[in-house]
Amino acid sequence: MAFCNRRGASWWRSIPRIGAGRARAVLSWLRRQDGPLKLRVDADVDSVEQVGVPGSRPSWSKWCRRPM
Repeated sequence: MAFCNRRGASWWRSIPRIGAGRARAVLSWLRRQDGPLKLRVDADVDSVEQVGVPGSRPSWSKWCRRPM
């Protein structure tokens, strides 16, 4: 959490193979652990909460591809 708070909204960019979707999933999990860990993720780190898995929005490009 300290790493996320220190780096801000783009904390995940310095970590290979973590995109915005995975970053949201990690932040959602960290926020659910606020009580047991007695630590907090700052509000400015990410303003979008994700419920469930990363990329919970449909990937329309996958469904709308034109046949070649």
